[in-house]
Amino acid sequence: MIFGLIMEGTNGAIMSKKTQNLINKINNKGPYLGVVIPNLFEQNPLLNSPDYTAIDVVIDISAIRAQFGYLANSKLRLIIMASFSYIGFLGLIFMIFGLIMEGTNGAIMSKKTQNLINKINNKGPYLGVVIPNLFEQNPLLNSPDYTPIDVVIDISGRRFRFGKIGDQKVVSVMTGLGMINAGITTQLLLSFFNVEGVVHYGIAGNANPSLNIGDLALEANGDYTREVGYLKFADYAVNNLELEKCINSTTCLSTTPKVYTVERGTSASIYLDNAAYRSFIYDKFKVSPVDMESAAVALISLQQRVPYIAIRALSDLAGGGSADSNEADIFINLAADNSIIAVLAFIKQLSAFKNGGGVNSM
Repeated sequence: MIFGLIMEGTNGAIMSKKTQNLINKINNKGPYLGVVIPNLFEQNPLLNSPDYTAIDVVIDISAIRAQFGYLANSKLRLIIMASFSYIGFLGLIFMIFGLIMEGTNGAIMSKKTQNLINKINNKGPYLGVVIPNLFEQNPLLNSPDYTPIDVVIDISGRRFRFGKIGDQKVVSVMTGLGMINAGITTQLLLSFFNVEGVVHYGIAGNANPSLNIGDLALEANGDYTREVGYLKFADYAVNNLELEKCINSTTCLSTTPKVYTVERGTSASIYLDNAAYRSFIYDKFKVSPVDMESAAVALISLQQRVPYIAIRALSDLAGGGSADSNEADIFINLAADNSIIAVLAFIKQLSAFKNGGGVNSM
């Protein structure tokens, strides 16, 4: 069974052996039709319906309760889950109940891949690096500070790459755009691999008129500056870090980008191109970076009790600085490079701190 292979040797945050055995037992009675419901007031009428018969099994995983039953005059068995925070857990539903277990309706991976996961996990733990897009991933993989390990593992359309930054072992993965992609990818990362923390980086739009293109925004509000190896990143001076100012010899920013700690950021599966809404979310909520993935990565990390930090570089003023400007297209690569500069500096300091060294100002 792959489930024991996933959990043993990893951070074991998802479930106990007792729960694993119960999942194996219930899966042998499948397959099931998954019924995902947003809220309790929508779930309860189904559970109380005379057409629904409950099976006396309830499984709790990652703050989500799975209940089992079937409909009258039907052999169709149901898994019913209600969760407000469903992002990413969709992937866990498929992973646990019926898709990866031997003897069910199709394995998510081969035995060879399962054995490779076990082998790589025994060499961990790793720092998970979660990246939205290819143009944000490639500069990291091509950086002289990154040393690849000759192992690549593909799971559910996601490619997990292994390497080292300084002395820190890392596993990186590209999510693709949007909250659902980011949540599912992060869930797969934390479920399959021995991960001790998550670093999420990339570009973001900017809603804060006091910040400039190319600046780094570290969100102080939320769980983003939780202790990672006892290091609180946002507690240290960060403006000694040299960030890129120029795209080429003729195109440069008017100000040199800096690293800032900001009150909060926000995420949504939309591209914010509305100046009025940008002003509203800053005036009302003091939001600075605006992106499409960070909140989903944070949510899954929080559910799995894994430390997490987001590092976002500002590529444009959300909604545009002027009608004729095309800031995002012009400065997107510069912003991506600056986010990578900060990530590399952070991971190096984290590695040094874990090895007994001090923390330098960035």
